Amino acid sequence: YILPGAIYIKKRIRHPARIYANDEGTLCVLICEAPILIDGVFSLVNVIIQWCFRNNVKELIVLS
Repeated sequence: YILPGAIYIKKRIRHPARIYANDEGTLCVLICEAPILIDGVFSLVNVIIQWCFRNNVKELIVLS
């Protein structure tokens, strides 16, 4: 559901959907810089919420 593409950051090609976390594992950020097809939004959000439940995530903030 994520349109294909690549992102160029600091002279490197990056996937448009990336996960960053701190060393302690207390903060995780999911970034997607490619458009998501409207037909797949529910499925994608559902998978993210399931992952949050399995990993005992205490807070989820959606910016956009």
